Amino acid sequence: MYWPKRNRWAAALVAVGLFSAGCDLWNRTAGDEEREMHYVQGINWQIQGQTAKAIESFTRALQTNPNSAAAHLSLGDLHYKSTQNFLVAAYHYNEFLRIKTARQAGFRDQGVEDLIKSCELTVAAKYANAVARQENQVALESLRLEVSSLREENRILKRAAGIESLRTVATNPPPVLQRANPPGAVSRGAGPSVPPPSARISTPQLPTPSPEKAPGRTHKVVPGEIPSTIARRYGVSTKALMAANPNVRANQLRVGQVLQVPSPERDR
Repeated sequence: MYWPKRNRWAAALVAVGLFSAGCDLWNRTAGDEEREMHYVQGINWQIQGQTAKAIESFTRALQTNPNSAAAHLSLGDLHYKSTQNFLVAAYHYNEFLRIKTARQAGFRDQGVEDLIKSCELTVAAKYANAVARQENQVALESLRLEVSSLREENRILKRAAGIESLRTVATNPPPVLQRANPPGAVSRGAGPSVPPPSARISTPQLPTPSPEKAPGRTHKVVPGEIPSTIARRYGVSTKALMAANPNVRANQLRVGQVLQVPSPERDR
């Protein structure tokens, strides 16, 4: 097949162009990465303070060129300074160093390495604080249980102390006060009081008042009491106590029940 001379020159130019384009795809430089459309959009969004849109544009730049060191570095800075997602930031910083080292042997960037260390320390401190909070929560729960146990022991001791106090009162009942004889009353074992003659003449004899009957006593039953302990507390016998309460059975006392307590004289 014969092609005109003009067509042959055109085909040669197209072939050279395709060859150059293919070489460019395999040998992209840092300048090419920074001229990529999505990367440029990301820079514009970053300048305007649109963090979310900038991250989206840089991510699309990585989808177009996964070996875009510039896009990795920009994403690392955004996640470190803006979103404070230090795990993601450390990933992009490490990818940036990996790509640059593959392109240039012995490449180092002390600033990026320091940022990676900062990310690692921040993440480690975050998880250490979480573990410490969990341990503190366990210790606090243990302390609450201990306080609850101590309160229960204190309640039992108070109850035991109250029962012991009742036993002491029952064993050593308070002394019964004797009423003083009214004026003119005759004391036991002594003869009648005879006023002097002058007193009989000048002062009329007053009638002797009759002794008043002592008011009855009552007792309200508390937990743990039985008739014998109540009787000992008031210095009377159990028989006299039950006789004063004929409608009460000794084995059926109820808490809060009111009993009539006889006087010691009646018990005799």
